[in-house]
Amino acid sequence: ADNMDKVVEIAAAKNLQVAVGVHCYPGNATKTKADIDKAVTAAKAHPSTVLGIIVGNETTLNQGSNPNYVAPSVVAGYMDYAKAKMNDAGISMTVTSCLSAGGADPNSGEYAPQILEKCRDLNSEENRIIMMNIYPFYGQVETSITPADISGNMQWSFNNQGIRAAETKYGISVIIGEIGWPTGGHNSFQNVTNAEINFKATLDWINGNNVYRQAYNTFWFEMFDEPWKTAEPLGAGTHWGLYTKDGQTPKFTIPNLL
Repeated sequence: ADNMDKVVEIAAAKNLQVAVGVHCYPGNATKTKADIDKAVTAAKAHPSTVLGIIVGNETTLNQGSNPNYVAPSVVAGYMDYAKAKMNDAGISMTVTSCLSAGGADPNSGEYAPQILEKCRDLNSEENRIIMMNIYPFYGQVETSITPADISGNMQWSFNNQGIRAAETKYGISVIIGEIGWPTGGHNSFQNVTNAEINFKATLDWINGNNVYRQAYNTFWFEMFDEPWKTAEPLGAGTHWGLYTKDGQTPKFTIPNLL
């Protein structure tokens, strides 16, 4: 919506690749499907640019208190719709979704088995993925602040928040859809220094320097500050960017990613 479909053609012009996200509007199938139609149209126009279509982000988070909650069965139906539209357009690419970390945990209220099943059943074996958002930052707020070491948080997420279940029970690979550290907010440890330390620690972990000796494709949250996100916990919402909102200079030197 709101001309965000233009991102694809801009990325194509700059030889970038993108994964296209579609918002699931609570109680509004017409609007959601219209956005899926736009995503498929953009993917057909630039098939080498679009890596896949992601239907919904954290849709099952905090049922009862989240105004953006959409039932997993409904999201699964939208994934079916997206796949049918891809088939009609003659394109073949991944259709997936992005869950909060508990989305693959059967003991979590965020559990979304229907979405996980669609990630498996709608895709060829090499394209069976689910995106999961994992934030050691929030885990450390509850325990101890160690931005240079996320290993304990990641192992907890692996064992208790569904990463293992997604990989073993459903046979789908996990891409970390969001991970990051805010550069400002209500607490002194939300600063640029710790964000830089944590970025390097995260890069090391996702490149396979972890107890599992397994690398994970990962999206850092986020590239630019979003000053309108004033209601997030700990005052962090406006401070997640590697760059300020204007995007002129990074807040710290970004290391080589390879």
